Amino acid sequence: MLLEQSEMQARNDAEKRDSTSKYEKDIKQLQDKLEIYVQQNNELQDIKRNFESENKEQRQKLDSLHYELDLVRNELKELRQANKGLDTTKYSQEKSLTEYMLKYQSLQRELEDKEQIISKVTTLLETTKEQKSQIEETLSAIKAKNAKMEDKLELSVQEINKGNQIISKL
Repeated sequence: MLLEQSEMQARNDAEKRDSTSKYEKDIKQLQDKLEIYVQQNNELQDIKRNFESENKEQRQKLDSLHYELDLVRNELKELRQANKGLDTTKYSQEKSLTEYMLKYQSLQRELEDKEQIISKVTTLLETTKEQKSQIEETLSAIKAKNAKMEDKLELSVQEINKGNQIISKL
């Protein structure tokens, strides 16, 4: 029994050593795993902090882009309103230009008509002047002829009177 007890004790001690060795191995493995996990955790924490920092920067950029987008939208709205005003002004100016062009064409036709009338009146005036000149020449010729005729008539009257005096003396 003693021997059995001793053997049992030895077996227990061997089992205990085996168990202790096994547990120490397990503990060592678990500690190694723990160190790996702690290291991985630290790395992941660093990555998380980097991502959070990047996320914060991205949010700031996004907020900045939203602000710029709002500014661009407002500017676009203002430009559209200005463009609408310019379109209205352009339409009004084109309408006025068309009206002025029509008025110009009308005045141009009137001017051409009046120039034709002036040309006709000038031609008529020149013709009238020529006719007047011819009439004056004819009148002068007639007056000269009339004067000659009157002179002849005067001479004839004198001769007739002389003849009558001679006849009366006889």
